[in-house]
Amino acid sequence: MKKNRTEVLFICTGNYYRSRFCEMYFNHISQSKMADSKGLLADKGLTEGPLSVHTIAFLNDLNIPFDLQRFPSQLEEIHLISTPKVIALCEREHRPLMEEQYPDWANKITYWQVNDIDFTEPRLALPELKTRVEQLFQTR
Repeated sequence: MKKNRTEVLFICTGNYYRSRFCEMYFNHISQSKMADSKGLLADKGLTEGPLSVHTIAFLNDLNIPFDLQRFPSQLEEIHLISTPKVIALCEREHRPLMEEQYPDWANKITYWQVNDIDFTEPRLALPELKTRVEQLFQTR
């Protein structure tokens, strides 16, 4: 079955680590639905390269192919308008950014509680995200 419309949008700060893993994992397990990911501060140059080494390592552990050609991508309002399900990966971190950048959307999206690397080690965060994506996929 062909995937043609983005059903889920994962957002985080830099679109480099957590949101990119969620996007790639969702798309790997889905035959018919598609996910995308964006960053609230992706245009600020906070990342080095296209994808976190932690995301690369975990995708390799799961035998999931990935593309190193795509660099982090900035969230724009059109992405919020055009996607039925939007998930920010850490409410404590992302709600203030949503309220600042997209105040009309701050209360319309879903927030998970998966902290960035400065609060939660990738060896814990990435498996948690994997489980959350699987749960989401089962309810879609």
